[in-house]
Amino acid sequence: MGSSVDAPEEKPGWTWGQLVEEYRSAPLGIVWDEARVQVLERLGAGLPDARRASLVAAARLWRAGDNVGIEVGYLPGMGDRAPSVPDPLRADGVPVVITGWPDCTLAEVTAARTLVAARPTAKPQAAPNAAPAEGLPPSS
Repeated sequence: MGSSVDAPEEKPGWTWGQLVEEYRSAPLGIVWDEARVQVLERLGAGLPDARRASLVAAARLWRAGDNVGIEVGYLPGMGDRAPSVPDPLRADGVPVVITGWPDCTLAEVTAARTLVAARPTAKPQAAPNAAPAEGLPPSS
């Protein structure tokens, strides 16, 4: 695990893209949260396609969940998803955490797991000119 000594020095005016690139090899990463992205879309603050694609590609954890209106916390398949927001393809190998309310039944959790497992995935994409992660061969 890294420490504050390992963190890059603070530079005012960094963009998210620069931060993602700077921390790419750190033991932390972006969590793609389906429900929160849906809420942003409903509030009129949706992500531009290019930004969405870059976040999806950089995600190290996928939080699968749904929303109803602006309230998050529903199991996948139990919410009210915005039809204008396509589900991006999760890269193979990115772990998924399924989230829901504590009082969800076993049948609801099982249905959510089945739904998420049935979703297609995409081959991981390396950022242009990016070095492969430590210990992994370069992608072809």
